[in-house]
Amino acid sequence: LTMTMMGRGSPNSRLSLVPCERSLLSCRLVVMMWCRCLTLAVLVLGVSGFVGPRPQRGGPWVQPLNAGVQGIAQSFSGALAALTRDPRAQLKEEILNLAEETNRGVTATVEQKQAMDALVDALLAATPDGEKRGLASDPRISTRWDLRYTTEAELLVLMGSRATLVTQVLDVPGAGLENLVQWENGVEFLVDSTLSGEGNRSFFKFKGATLTIPQVNLALPLPPVGKGWFDTLYLDKDMRLNREIRGNTVVYTRGKPERRA
Repeated sequence: LTMTMMGRGSPNSRLSLVPCERSLLSCRLVVMMWCRCLTLAVLVLGVSGFVGPRPQRGGPWVQPLNAGVQGIAQSFSGALAALTRDPRAQLKEEILNLAEETNRGVTATVEQKQAMDALVDALLAATPDGEKRGLASDPRISTRWDLRYTTEAELLVLMGSRATLVTQVLDVPGAGLENLVQWENGVEFLVDSTLSGEGNRSFFKFKGATLTIPQVNLALPLPPVGKGWFDTLYLDKDMRLNREIRGNTVVYTRGKPERRA
């Protein structure tokens, strides 16, 4: 604290407390700023309640003011909701919208495939590392999953109609994997496999396949051929993202336990 004492007889005689004055000025500015914020908050939260029921007392300006305050409050509420919303929810929504636009990947262009990969990468980047480990044995993975998007050429050939149902049932405790394609006319192609997992990678080996044609009461068994693996990139209560052995991207959402009748 710097003090300067002037002569007793001088008209400028004073005790100069310059830093103290600056501190007081700063405090006053802070208090004024908080008072203004408090006043604005009171207006936003209270004017609608006090003014709304008695518009006749305030003249013609009351209703516009009331509407303006309500608009500000709604805008503030919307902005706050956008700031606090998990960015993954928006990315998941965009992934499903793009999947729908491309008929689950059947009509996807090169640009749309690149856009989907970018959305998947963004979702992974927004997910904490701790939520991306050990997904192959995560209890949430053992359920039925409905296919929403794929780049796997062999599967896309079978999915021309939107009515074609493609599901995958994982049973980690039972070491089983079931892939089903069911067409609108009731014909089914079912593939059974064994399943094991380590980290995020799931390994499968085909046990057998059956082509069922209900119109002629025929269930044609086919020999099991092949094995492979896929990585679970993302998993939550209602979405699963895979990348399989050949680099294809696959999007699933949680389905109902039973098959379509």
